[in-house]
Amino acid sequence: MSTRRLWALAAVIVLGVAGRLLFAFHLDEELPLEGLYVDERVYAQGLRSLSESAFERPPGMYLLADLLRAEEDPFSARLALSAVSLLPAVLLLFMLPDRSWSMLVSVLVAVDPHLILFGLQILPAVPACILVTASLLMLRRGRFCFSGLLLGLACLFRSEVAVLVPLLSIWGLIAGLRASELLRAPGVALVVLLPVMALNMSSDGGPVLSTNAAENLWLGTSTDLVEVPPGLEFEELVAVRGGEGQQAFFFRRALNAVREKPLHWLGLGLTKALRSLTLPGPGRNLEVAYLLRGWWSWVLLIPLAVFLSLGYARIRPAGEAWRILSYSCLLAVPLIAFVFFPAARYRLAFLPGAWMLAAAEFPRSREMPVAGAILLSILALSLAVKWPAATRDGTTQILRAEALLESGSPTAALETLREASEERGFRGADLANLSGIALMRMGRSEEGVAMFKRAIRQAPYSPTAWKNLAVALLRSGDRQAAAEAAFEAVRIDPRLGEELGPLMGVENPR
Repeated sequence: MSTRRLWALAAVIVLGVAGRLLFAFHLDEELPLEGLYVDERVYAQGLRSLSESAFERPPGMYLLADLLRAEEDPFSARLALSAVSLLPAVLLLFMLPDRSWSMLVSVLVAVDPHLILFGLQILPAVPACILVTASLLMLRRGRFCFSGLLLGLACLFRSEVAVLVPLLSIWGLIAGLRASELLRAPGVALVVLLPVMALNMSSDGGPVLSTNAAENLWLGTSTDLVEVPPGLEFEELVAVRGGEGQQAFFFRRALNAVREKPLHWLGLGLTKALRSLTLPGPGRNLEVAYLLRGWWSWVLLIPLAVFLSLGYARIRPAGEAWRILSYSCLLAVPLIAFVFFPAARYRLAFLPGAWMLAAAEFPRSREMPVAGAILLSILALSLAVKWPAATRDGTTQILRAEALLESGSPTAALETLREASEERGFRGADLANLSGIALMRMGRSEEGVAMFKRAIRQAPYSPTAWKNLAVALLRSGDRQAAAEAAFEAVRIDPRLGEELGPLMGVENPR
């Protein structure tokens, strides 16, 4: 190992570990690291979630969460994933040419704020990013089959990565790649994906990697839908009504939205595509900009802006196979956002394309005008807007309050909810619902019931809101009103019948 590479490795380890430790302390104040949040709760269930019919999400993260024992020990799982998030930088360091610029890019990747933030989340963003990085590096070395295997495995963590398979094939055909280069990597990737698609098809989920794709497709048709955080309002919006099944229900909703307002859909799609290029990028169930606040994390976004600018400036209609896959990664970022919705964690899996193109060679003078114009555009887009926000201000405090309630701290949870409302401006049924839970646990039943009633006024078709009101009324001694609320909850969601049957005085209500 050369002296230059050795120094770069030391910098990757020291700076990468220091950045992750600093951010872990910061994040723990906002979202306690021993808690599980939103999608993390689903993934942490591990293989138990995969035993039920079709895969709602790609199966890779479920298996990894099981191996990490994420449900029993979220804190250790977070530390393990955070350590693993250094792998893209290490892979770039050892597999790129021994040049000063390439080594510098590797070091800067180690402190990329997105890798640091999402490395502390029990989510598939970082594993997918690692596998795409490795796939690109294998393709650069001419290992087409191994590259395809890694690309297929990446799709089993984030299904959006599957768009790289047709993009690589089409772009490679246009670029005139040899058949052996054109078909091997995409072909092997398809071999990896077909068993999952076949299992989903046999479970009436369709030939897809994840059945929630139709729901995400529909959510991407409206700014209001994109911005509604998980909770009572979201539960009300996505309620499946009718006998057609969840996937068909959401797919029909999406098609209707496009058919009824095609120009609106196209305009919103373009807006989402532009939003996908902003820094630090929109959140989805997570306030990325709020969590990355502070001068040091914003400074660390500058290298990413430079890499993205260089990457887009270096896109060509032709090139080697690894370059074409890198171009495909950069094209996939706005394309996925146009169809679904923008989110920084979805984008992370495609950032290796920018890293690879930026690290390939030192910026040349003839590239600077184009790269500079792209950089200025990214900065202008990042500073100009919150369109669509993809999350609400104060969502962090709502998530923290949930964790405090789970840990048995209702007083602290109530104070956090006050902060979400008064300091961050959060509005919505979840604020009232969580306040009701905290008040009930503090023995303030009358105030708790009033809060649940307020939650129902804001989300009248949320079965969880009616269920919580029923339980609160029972505890306050109004059994008749509790039974009526329970009947309403079961009417909206019959699956609650077994749980609420005793409260209504029946064994199995229909």
